[in-house]
Amino acid sequence: MLRKLLFPARCCGCGIIVKEEGSVCQRCRKQLRFIREPICIRCGKTVAEQGQTFCYDCGKREHYFVQNRGLFEYSDLMKKMIYALKYQHNRDAGIFLGKELAGGYGGYLRALKLDGIVPVPLAEKRLRERGYNQAAVIA
Repeated sequence: MLRKLLFPARCCGCGIIVKEEGSVCQRCRKQLRFIREPICIRCGKTVAEQGQTFCYDCGKREHYFVQNRGLFEYSDLMKKMIYALKYQHNRDAGIFLGKELAGGYGGYLRALKLDGIVPVPLAEKRLRERGYNQAAVIA
């Protein structure tokens, strides 16, 4: 109780006080834009036309992954939240993103009948610099 009084939960986007840790205020929530179909089947970016299989980038080069999905467009707010998660030790941003991904893709992931979700390991140097694995917070 004292901790919450001294260190209230803050919006992951703008820093104003919010009710719950790992959340965003209504103003920031309105700025987040969901990625909408049609999407590239490899990277998950929005593509220009329905029926288009790959985005421009994936059509031009190979990737070292089979499939990727994002939930929100990479906006200034999303860039700020990811930066805060990676370099400012803002775990609340990771908690928020994890909750949103679970809500947005939970049904899809359950349908795949996965045994689990494993965060991408962080290089030793990055782990020392950042102090924790941000992907583990999201997962």
